[in-house]
Amino acid sequence: MRWQCHTCHDWHDGFPGSYSTGAPEVWAQLAKENLETAALGAFNAEFDNRGFVLGNLNLPLTDGEFEFAWGLWVELQWNDYLRILDTWELPGRESRVPTMLGHLQTELRHLGALYPPSLGLEVEVITQPVGVKPLLRVFGSDHPLATEATEGITQARLEEISACCEHFRPK
Repeated sequence: MRWQCHTCHDWHDGFPGSYSTGAPEVWAQLAKENLETAALGAFNAEFDNRGFVLGNLNLPLTDGEFEFAWGLWVELQWNDYLRILDTWELPGRESRVPTMLGHLQTELRHLGALYPPSLGLEVEVITQPVGVKPLLRVFGSDHPLATEATEGITQARLEEISACCEHFRPK
């Protein structure tokens, strides 16, 4: 499927299946001395008894055949974070680890005018089978992320998201 970017006006082939950031939002604000005791992995991060996981907020495409996934960082209570780490490679973990509450640590308003502030939104973190990132659901909010995850997005909205993610990435 080809689409024309509204920002650069180039034609692009296909859509990405997901976008995510490399670290929780708070990571950029850490002082150098904190970074020495911090750990950042591909799917988790921690420092000073604060734990973060990368999960997927899926947005179904209403006029297409796939879902787009926002890869979003979530801060969990320390004990919940440790539970996720303890069961990360455990087969059947999805039936053993209850849904947890966390707060978004990804700020999407950096991507142009795509979304209002998202930092701190309450989300449910739902454990998935081994090898699959946790599923996220925005909890009790009328934020556009909650609406898009429930009602889906159009191809035109996916084009808008794709253009913003390609051209307005945080430096």
